[in-house]
Amino acid sequence: MPRKTTPKTNQPKKFFSRDPQNWNLNAFITWCQVHGIDSYRAIRGAWVENLETIERTNSDSLRGQKAQQLLSDCHFTPSAANVRDRDKVTPQCIKAQNVIIGSTNVKTFFGHPHPDIPSDSSLPPDSFGDQAVSEREPEAESTSAAESTSATDPRHAKFERAYSALDDAHKWRLRCGTVVEDKLYEVYKFGNRGLVLSEDVEECILNFMVDLNSPDVQKLFSTIEWEEIRASVVPLPAVPSSFAKILSTRFASNFETVDELSCTIAPYLSIDFGDDGASDFQWADLAILNFVSMLRDNSLENPERYGEHWFDTNVWGPLVDRCFRSVPNLTLNRAEIQCTSSVLRKNRNRVLSDRVKSTLKHDGVLHDRFNARHEFGLLECSTQQPTVEHSRKWLEDRWKMRKPLRDMLTRLIAEVNYDRRLVSQLAVFGFTFSGLTLQVSRMTQGKGYICLLSSHRSYTVPHSVQEFQSYLQIICHLLQIKVHPWLSPRKLSIY
Repeated sequence: MPRKTTPKTNQPKKFFSRDPQNWNLNAFITWCQVHGIDSYRAIRGAWVENLETIERTNSDSLRGQKAQQLLSDCHFTPSAANVRDRDKVTPQCIKAQNVIIGSTNVKTFFGHPHPDIPSDSSLPPDSFGDQAVSEREPEAESTSAAESTSATDPRHAKFERAYSALDDAHKWRLRCGTVVEDKLYEVYKFGNRGLVLSEDVEECILNFMVDLNSPDVQKLFSTIEWEEIRASVVPLPAVPSSFAKILSTRFASNFETVDELSCTIAPYLSIDFGDDGASDFQWADLAILNFVSMLRDNSLENPERYGEHWFDTNVWGPLVDRCFRSVPNLTLNRAEIQCTSSVLRKNRNRVLSDRVKSTLKHDGVLHDRFNARHEFGLLECSTQQPTVEHSRKWLEDRWKMRKPLRDMLTRLIAEVNYDRRLVSQLAVFGFTFSGLTLQVSRMTQGKGYICLLSSHRSYTVPHSVQEFQSYLQIICHLLQIKVHPWLSPRKLSIY
């Protein structure tokens, strides 16, 4: 008697062999149906079982992080569990059975007026609400404007609702008459002169964000419009004159040997400056001393042989961690940690029966020591990449920080009661490390509802004492960030 044929149970497992960026529930349902698996219970079980296995066996990889996110956004109600196996599963069936599944769909949240803000406030509280926040992970294929605005795409309806909630009086109107929010909406709905929207552009539009370092975003605006948008970014503060003067005096000449540099810095290591800037000088001296030590034992040669944590401990710890240690109430928490602002935003509508939604984890968060909701920066670290700024890991880390930075900025804006005079000074920072290379991104609030993301030039720790001036540039760049007027939890405590 021939054996009864059954659907291939290994087909769902094969689905997850593809790039994690392409994992989403709708694609998984289609995959199962094509391979003869159309039972709701079977598909549901395969979806959860495979994600749990990937999360357990690949916890530190991108696959594990993606699986963790999909699981955290997945909740099945009791009514859905009672669906009989013979019921065919479709997206419409899932909706009818009240199954709440967070996949790659956009989740839109609307800001609400702050109860403590007077009605004549110069800035509406919902200007900075999460009125159009995309939770979608990057996908391999770009989406055209026509496809994005299709009636079956949930992103279209939610983005339309977000856009309609904006107040025309508070939008960003450029001198040439262009309204930035309207421009982004028109591009999303009607396309940009027939060009297909890239994933990068689409993500920015859905979040009312302008990435000043994205060539594709720049193409959306004319030269005059782009220059005005870029000019609205407040530059970083200058290095304190006393610090710059002493540093230039000490290290005015170039050094040919490590001994020369050691003899130059030695007299200053035990000096107590006795003023408010003493910690900055001591930090710089200790960072230089650490650099000298690594030059002596040739630690900086062949950085490809080291793991990620070696760079955190030996290279960037003395530079970055000690730099911010002297800021009152500020701490740099290096761990696999979630952004609190993103977690709060994702769970703002949570009820008791809902599972807590988590977010992607980062390598470090710069936050208030006594109030973790006040966050000022994120860290993403990796080993030395062959092509550094063009490597996949580097690009993924920069993409990964954009949404959490926006969440952090939104929360800080609420903390200062949406006061436009103060909002224009706020900034949050993203630190991307790849071995010996560092690049800092900065997100600020533009005018209207637009967030601006800009990236400063990258810096690389030199391998030789002859390039010591390059190391001093890194120190000065970090100090510029440290002396930023609003990188201080104490200032938030008065509001």
